[in-house]
Amino acid sequence: MEKTHKGISRIETERSQGWFVRAYKDNKIYSKFFSDRKYKTQTAGFKEALAHRNKIWKELGIDGKRVHHSKPFLHNKSNKTGMVGVCRTFKRTVGAAKRECYSATWNAKRGEPHVMSFYIDEHGEKKAFKLACEYRLKMLEETYGKEVVQKLLLRGKATSRKSK
Repeated sequence: MEKTHKGISRIETERSQGWFVRAYKDNKIYSKFFSDRKYKTQTAGFKEALAHRNKIWKELGIDGKRVHHSKPFLHNKSNKTGMVGVCRTFKRTVGAAKRECYSATWNAKRGEPHVMSFYIDEHGEKKAFKLACEYRLKMLEETYGKEVVQKLLLRGKATSRKSK
């Protein structure tokens, strides 16, 4: 058994042990848990999980080469700031003091996570948020192209109008 398999994770808690299969397609998550108890052994559970993952990938047209999403997400119902990838948080200074900030996050094409923070005590609440949003969009444009980001922005505005 290889050490890692894309889309398959090992879960071991007091109550359950097994393999968790997860696949993503068109902003939807497909997942299923394969319990060691149900399949009698860890190896048997893994074989079932692997077969299920391969079946789901085939049905969804996933080639398995790309782990991360092919496009950035800009809108999400559970997001509290209104811009996915921008959150209000804090950083600790060397002296352990809290500095409130807005952090912009994004992934490079190879899935490398990046973050840039804009401090509220330097810029003020509104400007720090605006700077974080602008920076995230700039980095998404550099990574995915301006056309992709513009389409997502337009789609997000239409979605947020419908939900009101």
